[in-house]
Amino acid sequence: MLIALSRATQDEAFLLRAHVGNYSLFISGIFHENTQRRSLRGAPDIGFYENIGRRNYHLVASHATARRCELDDVYAELADRFRDVRLALNQLADRLLNLDEGDRPSLG
Repeated sequence: MLIALSRATQDEAFLLRAHVGNYSLFISGIFHENTQRRSLRGAPDIGFYENIGRRNYHLVASHATARRCELDDVYAELADRFRDVRLALNQLADRLLNLDEGDRPSLG
């Protein structure tokens, strides 16, 4: 993605950075337990995703496309409250989603 960003138009950069923010929030929010387990084996930890997501949402919030689409406030709020939103997604995933492979019903 870094290579894509270096060659991207302004509108493409907006979309790429929004995607990075969204992906960081999704991975650290919905798949937080998996992210924590993988970090023990050297993968990026939750803090990495928080920093990357927050930074990209901040950059997107100040982008002309965000202002034109009236999304600058939304992205600014996501940047400022990334951790709060992530924790809310953690709770949602814990309560409503059963993503643990060991708890799946058998088909046989």
